[in-house]
Amino acid sequence: MERWKGTLEWLSSEGVTPAAFSPPPKRYFRVCRNCHTDDNCSDGDELLLREVCDDLRLAPSALTRVKWLGSSDSFDQAQSLRFYGLPADAPLLRARPARDGRIYGMDVASGAAVAAVGALPGMRVLDLCCSPGGKLHALFDCLSSGGSPKSSGIDDPAKGAYLIPGWGIEATSSRMACKYGRSELHGVDVSMERMHVCRSLLEKALLWR
Repeated sequence: MERWKGTLEWLSSEGVTPAAFSPPPKRYFRVCRNCHTDDNCSDGDELLLREVCDDLRLAPSALTRVKWLGSSDSFDQAQSLRFYGLPADAPLLRARPARDGRIYGMDVASGAAVAAVGALPGMRVLDLCCSPGGKLHALFDCLSSGGSPKSSGIDDPAKGAYLIPGWGIEATSSRMACKYGRSELHGVDVSMERMHVCRSLLEKALLWR
């Protein structure tokens, strides 16, 4: 702590306490759009949250909706940014909805970044440093109106490109392009390994399209 003494003293003089840097009391997850049969998801979310609570042995009151996210006037954004908080020590991956891609662990700050973009169907969006793909997936949900783009038939591993079946998504070593109607979402990253993480996330999401 000695090395941080000057910093702590300055923070104290500014009225900032060390408690402000403590780990948050909650962790968060986002509900994948189209994980229910009906895009009006209020009833579907209730069933989904009950499943999460049962798997994690939590009381229903332990899950709380992040109301300031997903409150946009845009229906597409509101349906795509449904975040819930749960206790920080809850092992989210023990919940079946997390394992099969209906929900994703994602910090609310990342959700706020997506909301700030204000992505709507018909827009073209570039996501820099897009891996591991949480924000990329949320942006795609906002842009695609909950629909599923048609494959363009590209599938040439010899050229280092691949297409996720049923989606207009093409990826190379540094770029991933998602197209749906007039909407376009481009993600770039310097690491092929990290791009594979993006691909895995989006492939899992495909199950609910």
